[in-house]
Order: sequence, then structure tokens, then C-alpha cells
Amino acid sequence: AGLIVAGTTGSLLWTVIATVAVTCLGFLFIRPRLLARLHAGGEALDAGVDTLPGKSARADTDITDTEGIVPVDGQQWSARSTAPIVAGSVVVVVSRSNAILHVRPE
Repeated sequence: AGLIVAGTTGSLLWTVIATVAVTCLGFLFIRPRLLARLHAGGEALDAGVDTLPGKSARADTDITDTEGIVPVDGQQWSARSTAPIVAGSVVVVVSRSNAILHVRPE
């Protein structure tokens, strides 16, 4: 809009007024509709550590209720299990508590 006004009138003042007016109209009429579509229903997407439960991995070390290491999604995690797990066994992530994964044998 500012370019059209500048090309037809050559006045900087009218160019600024037209640009401000079009911007304000956009905020008043277009932005609310876009925000409504953006925030409309649907399920939230899980990302990052929220996706760990249910994933499988192979234990790097023996896993006990006090120690263990398991790589999940390319990162090494401390792991704990109520049942002893031998290194090399496939485990499933049950839950996460801070930086510790609770796992079970697959």
C-alpha cells in the first residue's frame, strides 16, 4: 500500500499513513483469524523427553535398581530397573524421573 501511495502521490507523509493503516487493519482483521486457526483444538504434540516412554533400546551396561546406562535416541541415559538386566539386553523405557530412565526387559 505504501508503494502504491508513494508512486501516485510522491508524498512521504501519505506513504507512512497508508502503511500504518494497512498494518493496523491486518492486526485487527487477519491476526485474530490466524491465531484462532493456530490454537484450534487438536491434540498436543509430544516432543523431546515426553516421547521416551515406550521406546526400546539395548542396555550398554548391566542395569540394577542403583545403576545402569542405556542409549535412547542417540543419547546416553542413566537407567534403573526393579529387575536386574544384563548388558546387551533389549529394554523398554517405562518412565523418566529427571535424568533417570526407568526401564524393564522387553
